Formats: sequence, C-alpha cells, structure tokens
Amino acid sequence: MRAHPFSLVAAVGLALAFAFGSTASWSEPTPPSAASASAAPSASAPPRSKPLPLPEETFDAEPFPAAASERPSLKDWQSAKLVEATRRSPRSRVCSVFRLREWVKVRCALRIASVNQFGGNPQDAYTWVGVAEGFGWGPENGAEVMFRVAPGDRRVFQFFELVPDPCVGQASSPSILVDASWAPGDARPTLVLR
Repeated sequence: MRAHPFSLVAAVGLALAFAFGSTASWSEPTPPSAASASAAPSASAPPRSKPLPLPEETFDAEPFPAAASERPSLKDWQSAKLVEATRRSPRSRVCSVFRLREWVKVRCALRIASVNQFGGNPQDAYTWVGVAEGFGWGPENGAEVMFRVAPGDRRVFQFFELVPDPCVGQASSPSILVDASWAPGDARPTLVLR
C-alpha cells in the first residue's frame, strides 16, 4: 500500500514540531501590561481624546424661533445650553453641542487641521480652528462650527484631524462629520455627528 505524500509531510512536520518546538508557543498570550517596552506605542502617535459626558436634553427639545436673530457673540455663548445631537457615533463623543436661540455650535476637542463646509448654504455658517502650540503632538487645539438652524436648511461640515504620517510627519484625515438638516415639512430639524 502506498502512502499519500501529504500525510507523510504532515507526520514529519508534527514530529519536528514536538521534537524542537518550545512550549511557549502553546502558552497564554502576554497581557498588555507585561509587554516589553519595545511593544509600547510610538512616541509620535497622539493620545486619543477622552469622551465627554452626554447631556440629557436634545438640541431640538425647545422650539426654534421663527424670526432670525443676530449672530451670538462670544459673551452670548457663555450662557448657551449644552445639548445632545439627534444621533451620534461613538467617535463623536469628543464633541460638545451648544444651542442659543436658533444657533447651534459644535465644538470638537481633537487635533484639528481644518473644518470644511461640503454642502448647504454658506450664509450664517462660521468655522474656527484653534491655534496649535508649538510643533509635534501637543494637546488638542480643537475646532468649532457655528450655524443658524432654519426650516429648509441643510448643512454638512467635515472636521479634518491631524494624524501621524510616516512620509511627511503629519497629515490631515477626515474625522467628525456634522450633518444638520431641516427638511421641508418636517416638524423639527436633525443634527447628526458621525
């Protein structure tokens, strides 16, 4: 009776593994706390922002005024109410939402390179990116987008986060997306952070 080549190779492989193999390959994996210093994350990688506590009240809980009001000043925003978006992704938990009359401000605590508006009316929409201190991976500079919410409006903003890049050191990558819309005929607007 002739032996199959595969079974012969498998038998020789198993015999060699048992003869020369170590028992370490069969042990439990090393917990992260016991890993060597060489397995530590790179010093150039930025730490992740901590999630913020979520407020109980949604941004559309109170009715929006029918008449347009002036753009709020920095002093006005100090009394703004912290509210929750209609929906959000887990990643967007680093962002806070504030509402003052019909104005909404979304502030994200990340290392932001830029904020772009990709859709909707640019009138009564404002973006701000904080100044980064020094070079390298310092603390979050943060960014904000502020806009008026009115029936029929739809706006889409994209935050771009600074990320490590092996070729050039730093690059920007799409991060949080802010989608605010109040479709004609809907009773209230929606605000989605993802």
